[in-house]
Amino acid sequence: YAASGGAASAVNVRVTTGLPSSSLRGAIVVMDAKGEPVAWAPLKPAEMLPGWTLGESWEKYPGYAGALTASGEVVIRNVGDKGLAQVVAFHLEGVDAACGVANMTGVANACGIHVHAGKSCAVAAEVGGHYWNKTAQETDPWLVVGYVAPGGKAAGITTPIATGVSSVQDRTFVVHDSTGARIACHRIGSTDTTRIEMSTTRPSGGSGQGGAAATGGGSTTTEAANSSTAGEDGGVGLTDGAAGLPLACGAWLLAMTMASAAQ
Repeated sequence: YAASGGAASAVNVRVTTGLPSSSLRGAIVVMDAKGEPVAWAPLKPAEMLPGWTLGESWEKYPGYAGALTASGEVVIRNVGDKGLAQVVAFHLEGVDAACGVANMTGVANACGIHVHAGKSCAVAAEVGGHYWNKTAQETDPWLVVGYVAPGGKAAGITTPIATGVSSVQDRTFVVHDSTGARIACHRIGSTDTTRIEMSTTRPSGGSGQGGAAATGGGSTTTEAANSSTAGEDGGVGLTDGAAGLPLACGAWLLAMTMASAAQ
């Protein structure tokens, strides 16, 4: 991480572990610029409430004339004590391979995957904008939610998205390309109460480098999308003077049991 004025933040940081999310236990540890641990917090499983599964009926976004043809599966689950946040797991194909490669600085909605307020994908005017409780919060929580797509394939699980709403049923789900254009739409149907393990097995044939995405062959990743910020400038990386220190300014998942952490 990079810190501006001692503050650092990131949303949906991708970490390719080769493990299903169900096996992740232990703690998150924060390191300083010298590579020394300064804080830790135990991982706690999120309670997945009933939600929605999208798998068929993908449509090209009305008016989109490009070559991309997004398809795949998206699982949306409510989380939190009151279910006022959502987690999105996605396995998509036919999306923009430039996502994660192109410089998208300042490009609104680039490579985004968002729930929209509208209830139909038939007409662009009916899809509407991002769906969240604007009375409860001013900031659009969907702006930082997106994907990277080596080879045009994307898979991941987002962190909880604090929308302030308890249901996205009958709304629409929209996929954007690297220019921010809307390329695909799917109406969110009835509630799915099936408990689903939200691991991110990539579609076969996927590939990636440098932690971008797991290779094909059914491996799993605990990865999510590609938006992160630190301070006002949005820079991510080592701070000055930290080069050559492998653990400097890191936030790491330690594979330890809670019993051993307490000792």
